[in-house]
Amino acid sequence: MTRERARYLLANRLIGGDFRSAHLRPGDMKDKQLHPDGITVEEHEEIVAVWLTMDGWTSFTHAVIRIAQQGEEAVA
Repeated sequence: MTRERARYLLANRLIGGDFRSAHLRPGDMKDKQLHPDGITVEEHEEIVAVWLTMDGWTSFTHAVIRIAQQGEEAVA
């Protein structure tokens, strides 16, 4: 995932902060609204792979932020 794509996902979250999703995940309601510009299955896997390398207190959102900051000086 490019940092530009991660920035897009961060900038276009749903009300409440949830990310737009282009696919149903386990546990999702069958009538969940999907978004063509949302996170794909492949992108979800990439985000989780980054997340698994981070400290235990971090979240999925922290992983997206890290991807969005690639190549920039890290912000604490």
